[in-house]
Amino acid sequence: IVFDDVAMDDPLYTSIKAVYEAGIMREYNNGSFYPALGVTRAEFADILYNITWLNGDNVSDAGSINPYTDISTDDWYYKAVVWSYNCGVLSGTSSSTFSPDGAITKEMAAVIIYRYLVYGLDIPDAEAPSAPFADSGSSWSESAVEYLRIKGFISGDSDNKFNYNSNVTRGFLAEVISRIMPYLTLKDAPSLPDQLTHTHDYSKLVSSVAATCTTTGNESYLCICGTVDVRNVAALGHDFAPEWTVDVEPTENTTGLKS
Repeated sequence: IVFDDVAMDDPLYTSIKAVYEAGIMREYNNGSFYPALGVTRAEFADILYNITWLNGDNVSDAGSINPYTDISTDDWYYKAVVWSYNCGVLSGTSSSTFSPDGAITKEMAAVIIYRYLVYGLDIPDAEAPSAPFADSGSSWSESAVEYLRIKGFISGDSDNKFNYNSNVTRGFLAEVISRIMPYLTLKDAPSLPDQLTHTHDYSKLVSSVAATCTTTGNESYLCICGTVDVRNVAALGHDFAPEWTVDVEPTENTTGLKS
């Protein structure tokens, strides 16, 4: 598997390859994975939904109640969000809102993943592979973070910090999920549950190449569903000053120069 933005010697390559080949996380339609891109709440719900479906569980068993006013049946992530609510894995941001485009911090993700593991997987006991993290987060996330650390599903940075309030990236999530995958019994097929068609919302600029006077540039915009719209930016053209600048004054015997 080759991604445009993940080299084979990248520390995350093995994890990203594993979740991609399993059908848990998608690449984008331009051949990129965007490991540093933040994960939205809708994307997180979709990923957990995919794991459950690929693990052979009937995702429709959880229920179909939708308490949220900010998602509709036309949204591509609708089934995943409704599933996450009914099984208690991912709560809304209020009793009536889900905030699908909202970001997820690492401590939020730890709690969600912990709920998911308790909801559907039997994880054997394991000894802590490393010392407790050097930093701390909110009291409501402590038990979940500690559980995942002890099981070896999460680890700290070079300073043994978890960075609780940092936003979750696709690369981070791929690494965590790849560590959980040995406890899954995934279907041997990368096909995912049917997703609804929708109108793409290309509002997130993910990369750009600036245009110059003589060359075109481009801007890549990302929809939450994973498709990328690449738009060309026309060359700027030369913008000469409206007034001449005398570079060399003429003399009786020589010509001058102005630009």
